[in-house]
Amino acid sequence: MEPRISRILDDCLARINSGESVAACLADNAELRDQLDPLLNTAIRASALPKVSPSIEFRQTSRLRLLTRLKQEQQACNSAATATASAGETISGWRALWHGLSPAKRVAIVVAIVVLSVLTTVSLLPRSFNPLYPAPALASPCVLSILDGSAEFRSVTSDSWQPCRDGMVLQPSTLVRTGQHSNVILTFFDGSTIKLEPDTNIEIQKIKQNDDESADIVLRQAVGTTWTSVACGGETASHYRLETPAAVAEVQGTLFTTAVTKEGLTRFEAVEGVITVTAEGEAVRLTKNQLTEVDPGRPPSESRILPQAETELIVTSELPLVIAVLDPTGASTGFLPSGLSFNQIKDSEAARDPHGRQVISIQEPIAGEYKIILRPVTTGSAMVGLITKSEGTIISNIRRQISLKDRNGLLVHLDLVTESGSIVGSVITGLEPISDRLLEKVVATELAQERAVPFRLEASDTTNPDAATEADRSSDEATESSASGATDINSEAAEQAEAPSDTEVDEPASDEDATPDDRMENNQGRPNGRTDSTVGSPK
Repeated sequence: MEPRISRILDDCLARINSGESVAACLADNAELRDQLDPLLNTAIRASALPKVSPSIEFRQTSRLRLLTRLKQEQQACNSAATATASAGETISGWRALWHGLSPAKRVAIVVAIVVLSVLTTVSLLPRSFNPLYPAPALASPCVLSILDGSAEFRSVTSDSWQPCRDGMVLQPSTLVRTGQHSNVILTFFDGSTIKLEPDTNIEIQKIKQNDDESADIVLRQAVGTTWTSVACGGETASHYRLETPAAVAEVQGTLFTTAVTKEGLTRFEAVEGVITVTAEGEAVRLTKNQLTEVDPGRPPSESRILPQAETELIVTSELPLVIAVLDPTGASTGFLPSGLSFNQIKDSEAARDPHGRQVISIQEPIAGEYKIILRPVTTGSAMVGLITKSEGTIISNIRRQISLKDRNGLLVHLDLVTESGSIVGSVITGLEPISDRLLEKVVATELAQERAVPFRLEASDTTNPDAATEADRSSDEATESSASGATDINSEAAEQAEAPSDTEVDEPASDEDATPDDRMENNQGRPNGRTDSTVGSPK
């Protein structure tokens, strides 16, 4: 390893130890990003392993294996070399071997040396002086992402609050609180997330990965509002527990909201999955679209149906395009082409069907700019729909065929206008290419990536890009007959960008044409858009 890279690597590891993110280190050393990125990630993963204390025998054996492999590479690179080289010739042989190796093999050898060095060094450091070192049962970290505003954290044994840094790693026995106009996301090793809205206080009590890859996560919410997306997957169900001053919620793969007042009154709203709320020895079971309220010192109220949302934003797409939505707070819901799904927007749902059709529904969307991200799995065209509803009436229903001639994605800017809590209009103000930029604050954990099912364009979909049933086609024709033809979204966005006040929308259709329940059919208990969800065709 070159001396300069070695010094920079040491400096980056020291900065990460002090709480800075890997992204910040790479940004300051952009010219060496390709070399530093694998080394830093390897070092961090190695430091996150359960504590080990390599024995002398282990180090000697590892060193011997490495030297033996180098010897084998030398023989492969120079079959004419003799096996009886002198000691002086051996030194030259090693140099020749190093220069004869491919760049990929050089990197592999350097990474192996770094791993051994990190394991040895980390094992000798006291845990109290090593922020990268997790608790014994913690296989992966909890990562904090700042969407907007600011947040603070402290240990339960300390009274001193410190400012949070975007991308920092949090350990159990840590408290986090958000500011008045702040939103943050906590991402756990299994891909589960919890969004902390303004003026929220959370304590991370326990994070554990079991041998069967199931999670054991326990949080305590003292005050504020949170939106939780619990990952499901694996052979054994994970255990997710959220405590409040009034009750305890035991969760099985779900989407739910928790709101706690300063007096401790707690309200749980289940959007998907199953929640068991217990207080004063009594339990209430919540399923899809149910809620309960709990006063401190009293049992939970009987479950009841959530009030129907008065407003809704719906985004639909089909392959080869994969969609995601960013809301004005910076939270996102949707998919990546790798199949990774995420749900950070309060009261949102995302689903995909086996043919790759996707739908994202956001109940009670807030006013402001939304960013619709379209990423292609391959080149081609697909139908994209943007629907807004208010008090049961469709305000806008725009469906456009989008063609992408390369693998660059497209970012659509959509301004949502509300008045007295009702949607009064939506305006596409512009669009821009995004190449391979990741705009979402998504932490792709190793376990979540392993469970993800990538989007793939099947042969049948290539033959028939719409991959629609006869009923789908009839619905498409009905919708398009009220629109101004199959206008490309690029031309419409350009027109609206020049004159944002002149909103071009299709004529309102009947309410049945955009029923989100049809698009979320058979999606109960399957949050985060699992592949076995059935999605009705875009209406």
